[in-house]
Amino acid sequence: MWRFWKITFEKLQTLSFISSSTVHLENILNNTSLAMKKILVCILGFIMVSCNRGKTEFVQSQVYKNLYLVKNMPDNLISRQKVIQEFIIGNSLNNDTEFYKYSGDTKYFLDHEEDPGGFSSEELQNYRENDGIASLFFMKCKKDSMKKEGILRYYQDEYTGFYAPDTIIFECR
Repeated sequence: MWRFWKITFEKLQTLSFISSSTVHLENILNNTSLAMKKILVCILGFIMVSCNRGKTEFVQSQVYKNLYLVKNMPDNLISRQKVIQEFIIGNSLNNDTEFYKYSGDTKYFLDHEEDPGGFSSEELQNYRENDGIASLFFMKCKKDSMKKEGILRYYQDEYTGFYAPDTIIFECR
């Protein structure tokens, strides 16, 4: 058994030094046991999945233009809030907008309207507790009704359903 791991380690060292040369890589794979090939495939697969996780993507619903499903949200609350705020400001959103996690349940609403009736009703609000991220809404300024302020409220507070509001667009000066 020790010999197998020693050979495996030597092959991995060789692989790391000559990974840029496909000829040498092919020779190594031809001389490698099936178990070693499986290990290499698993390692490469893990690396590829890990690299793809980092980019957050906003997918707009084709049915509801004020709905965005977010893929690959950061786990950290501060990072999540920053990503949402940057998206809103960067895309000059000026209408009420909902943000939900992209999931098996919420992706239905990318190309389907809500179906409130019947045995299998599909309503977006049913997924707010697990997949809701934030809600952006606009109010007209008291002194100048031509200007608005945008209030962003994050979901997940167990009592009110929201965290404290965050004013991110303020034209009321």
